[in-house]
Amino acid sequence: MKRWFLKLHRWSGFFLLFPLLFYCLTGVLLNHRRDFGYFLHKYRTLKSVAPHDDSSIKEFIDFYRQQIGRSDSPRVIRIRGDGLIEFLYGTHGKVTYVIDPLRGKMEIIEKSPWPVISRLNDLHRASGFSFWWVFLADALALMMAILALTGLFLLPLRRADWFLLLMGGLVLLLSLFFL
Repeated sequence: MKRWFLKLHRWSGFFLLFPLLFYCLTGVLLNHRRDFGYFLHKYRTLKSVAPHDDSSIKEFIDFYRQQIGRSDSPRVIRIRGDGLIEFLYGTHGKVTYVIDPLRGKMEIIEKSPWPVISRLNDLHRASGFSFWWVFLADALALMMAILALTGLFLLPLRRADWFLLLMGGLVLLLSLFFL
């Protein structure tokens, strides 16, 4: 039985080496995406616009908020506390126009994803991919579980090994609790 576990462990380990490294590296990048500015480039352009009093815009938005029966700001148009008005277009404000009506200035902020990192992120999450990609990702995850379990039976477990297994189990339970 041990010989069979050794062969299964060895061949699944060889097969999983690069997919496992891929999942590990992209997972680390996903965990720290805020540190990398969500992998977006921001291009800023300043333009002059005609100055305008913002009170009529506030009245306009307040009028329709009362008609709808909501007190929160709409997602597409937002008046910030400092008197600036934001118009957000696209998902997560892909293009944002920040208008200062009192000073007559408009700032255009365009966001574009880092191409390689964005594609790796999509691959890691199987986002927008076919059934077969999701099936392959699930099969690789299952093989990683087999690799880990067969590794438990190959070498005798010492006291430190049992401690690490217990700590790993606790981390798993905590992660399931916080999902």
